[in-house]
Amino acid sequence: MIDTVDGYLFDEPLILVSEDGANLLARSTPIAFVARGEYWVNNHAHVLRPRFGPVDFWAARIEAIDISPIVTGSAQPKLTADALRGMRLAVPSESEMDAIVRYIAQETVKIDALIGKAGEFIALAKERRSALITAAVTGQIDVTKAA
Repeated sequence: MIDTVDGYLFDEPLILVSEDGANLLARSTPIAFVARGEYWVNNHAHVLRPRFGPVDFWAARIEAIDISPIVTGSAQPKLTADALRGMRLAVPSESEMDAIVRYIAQETVKIDALIGKAGEFIALAKERRSALITAAVTGQIDVTKAA
């Protein structure tokens, strides 16, 4: 945080889409997500208000698209407002959108649980590795014998 903001610009769920940066092509983090509550948005994000359908669907839909053909710039990749407006997307019915959002939410819960378990495993593996190194260095185990 460089400075503080006294107020906010938005107080509704809207979609924020990255405007520029290497992540537009690398996609190591999401480029589209839903912002909720009171918030302010800087000039490096596109703010989208869908005409219909749940914002969560549209954020996920944009996130699933390969936007590399419409990203310009080589030194600093950029997704212009014109390019974003020019995108053509298949549009399911609103009931299908709702079903897709529910499915994504259910699967995300499962994925988050697996990520948590993987994190626990990594922490345990690091702990065991450290204990094994300590045991080898202090002579508690003999590492010179071949198995």
